[in-house]
Amino acid sequence: MAVTVNYLIVGGGGGGGPGSDNTSGGGAGAGGYKTGTTTVSGNDSYSIGIGGGGSGTQSPGSPTTAFITGLGGGYGARGSGGSFNDGGDGGSGGGGARGGLGGVGTAVPGQGNSGGRSQCNGTDCVTSPNRSGGGGGGGAGASGDDASGGSNIQGMTLGGGDGGDGLASWISGANITRAGGGGGGGNGTSRAGGAGGGGDAVDDGAGGNGDANSGGGGAGGCSGDGGNGGSGVVIISYPTVDMTASGGTISYYGSDTIHIFNGSGTFAVTEISSPSPSSSESPSDSPSPSLSPSPSSSESRSPSPSSSESPSPSPSISPSASISPSGSDSPSPSPSLSPSFEPLTLSSILPIRGEQESRVPITLTGTGFTSDYYPSGQPSIGVEVVDPGETVSGVTVENVVVVNSTTITCDFVISQTAHIGLKRVTVSTDGPDSGYVDYRVGFPSDFLVFFG
Repeated sequence: MAVTVNYLIVGGGGGGGPGSDNTSGGGAGAGGYKTGTTTVSGNDSYSIGIGGGGSGTQSPGSPTTAFITGLGGGYGARGSGGSFNDGGDGGSGGGGARGGLGGVGTAVPGQGNSGGRSQCNGTDCVTSPNRSGGGGGGGAGASGDDASGGSNIQGMTLGGGDGGDGLASWISGANITRAGGGGGGGNGTSRAGGAGGGGDAVDDGAGGNGDANSGGGGAGGCSGDGGNGGSGVVIISYPTVDMTASGGTISYYGSDTIHIFNGSGTFAVTEISSPSPSSSESPSDSPSPSLSPSPSSSESRSPSPSSSESPSPSPSISPSASISPSGSDSPSPSPSLSPSFEPLTLSSILPIRGEQESRVPITLTGTGFTSDYYPSGQPSIGVEVVDPGETVSGVTVENVVVVNSTTITCDFVISQTAHIGLKRVTVSTDGPDSGYVDYRVGFPSDFLVFFG
């Protein structure tokens, strides 16, 4: 007998590009991000290899191997030496430097996105290619941003590009985003790594490292080394009743067993559960002679023969009441008519970022937005945006529409003074909240062009 298991495989993130003497390196690409299902059988054994992150000296990440391979992230381009330096290819591509193009994502479908390119003004890319910021590294969910450019070192406007955001998954029992790209190095600006473990680029210094076991790309450095990429991860889940297995760190969420491999190891199936032969022959599923509505049966269930021949005003409910062939109303509803409820969850948001001074149409995906009792939406259902570091998020939610049990649409109205960075978006009702997904607010495009 075969059992279907779910998996998430993330390769090691690339290393950010180094810079020296006011030059800036590109942010590195995230490790390849793969999800899917496969079937396993009794006594099957699978070797798990966790890819390491690349070093911040323009090194790619290493692949993670399990049922399939998650490729390592592309390196961020070096900001010192040469010109038009391109970022490396990989699960997601690294950002360019000194006027170079961003490395594109791997040709294997669905593993990541391309890095951003380095930008210069006028002829600076030809005469002084060091006068440019590094492009952001690509993430599993979005490409890295292009650098904001710059015209001279003294002006300190050599801004890099933000890293591309990663993707969120509930496979571990919590909504966690992984595989974010590293921020591009820059002088005079700090660029954020993508949501999901991407390293942050600082103003004129070494790039930040990608988070361990996230596959996040390292940030580009400015007058310093790039950040190291984050190591990869493998997560496997399956229904607990179907089988048992060993390997990794084992936990339980709802009806599922979860194996998390933060380091290399072996996933081994130890037992496949067999279906119970009595499950389709349970006495409760077929008529029982003792429950027959014959006179002898009813007499054995009532204090006197007359009680089976006339309606009883007694408030007690005999077992025969729910199987009586008469047309009288049953005092208890049939189990088949019980309403169904799904847990309230929030798994994704599109798009995953917006700009100050804008209105952004939003689509939220999850479960439990409606129920049999409330087909138009659970009581008091709403969408909330919270800034973990601020008392006011600067994002107003309007025009909330519950499309169906798995989809909500709305508009985010982002104010001019909204804090730049990550917000937490939740769906709330009278009961427990959905958990949150990340949403990023950035500067307006015309602001970056004007000041870049």
